[in-house]
Amino acid sequence: MRTLSLLAFIFLALLVEAQNPSTRLLLMNGREMAVFNFNDTSYTDLRFSYDKNFFRRERMHIDQRRQAGKYFDTSIRSPRAETLPVVLKPGKLDRLEVFASKDTLGIEKLLYFYDPDIGNDMAPDAARAFVLGERDARIAKRGMGWFYGGLAAGLAGGYAAQGSIWAVAIPPLVSLTALIPAVSIPERAIHNMSYQYNDDYAAGFESRARSRNIRQALKGSVIGTALGLVVHAIVDNNR
Repeated sequence: MRTLSLLAFIFLALLVEAQNPSTRLLLMNGREMAVFNFNDTSYTDLRFSYDKNFFRRERMHIDQRRQAGKYFDTSIRSPRAETLPVVLKPGKLDRLEVFASKDTLGIEKLLYFYDPDIGNDMAPDAARAFVLGERDARIAKRGMGWFYGGLAAGLAGGYAAQGSIWAVAIPPLVSLTALIPAVSIPERAIHNMSYQYNDDYAAGFESRARSRNIRQALKGSVIGTALGLVVHAIVDNNR
């Protein structure tokens, strides 16, 4: 009986360990990814297992933190996200896509290295600041102002186009306006305040935030333009 209890305990311990990621990757695009069975020695690329629901779960947690106005408070978690099962799949990444890995003890291994010939033209410390800026912008910047602005502009433009083929030019023109204003970085959007006045961090944050603003403006203006054309068609048919 005691032997059975011991075996059951070992099995449960292994099961719990299998559910917990062994490594966290910081990617060059600012994404963070938790993986299992990380192997950076046996292959040219990086091999691991990953939970196919990981990014969906993370988006739900981030949305919950945004609603609370606490972007980086990891104690705030989405109850719905916690119900998603862990479904492991094999994965791999090119080494150049990963800035660093960190194990469960918090020990970091830097995978980035300076080499202008392959596009790594920043010193490691500068590259870290840039990547962390991208990461913070991914978490803190939604670009919803640009979405609603694009929606309004598209609606007005679509209606004014009166069914003209030129209406297709409205979304790209609206999205390009997101390139004009400077991107602001509020203090609450900075995870580590030591980067507050770091130019490389600001460049990474601005790059990711502006990209999101453009996508949101494009998405909103496409929807708005379509609605504007529909509204014009309805009004025109009822004259």
